[in-house]
Amino acid sequence: MFIVQLAIKSSKPEQIDQSGKWAWNTINHIHYGLDVSWDVYIFLGTLLFAVGVFYHPKLGKIFSVTGILVSLLMIITNVISFPVPPAEELFDFGPFIGLWYFAVTIKIAFSGKWIYQQFEATP
Repeated sequence: MFIVQLAIKSSKPEQIDQSGKWAWNTINHIHYGLDVSWDVYIFLGTLLFAVGVFYHPKLGKIFSVTGILVSLLMIITNVISFPVPPAEELFDFGPFIGLWYFAVTIKIAFSGKWIYQQFEATP
């Protein structure tokens, strides 16, 4: 998705003729559809993962509730601004989902000893 967005933003539709502008607008609308599809995919994955870690002994309720909140905020802003991506009209919560996954990754990385103990305790 990042590559598609870079390609669209690097083009210069003001320097092309009328038929070229039509093609550029069509491609840009496809980009909008890809963006919404990607955001729905990320929303569902984050929401389900966050719900799944609610009772996890290391991630727990804090990671669960923050993940649910940030994913809901992302999908709400996407629905409000549809079909245009929220970054162009509202506030985009996508980067906050990235930060949330980064925090989850750091927490997992620092839980290595606990993870190792869980494998030792398994018969």
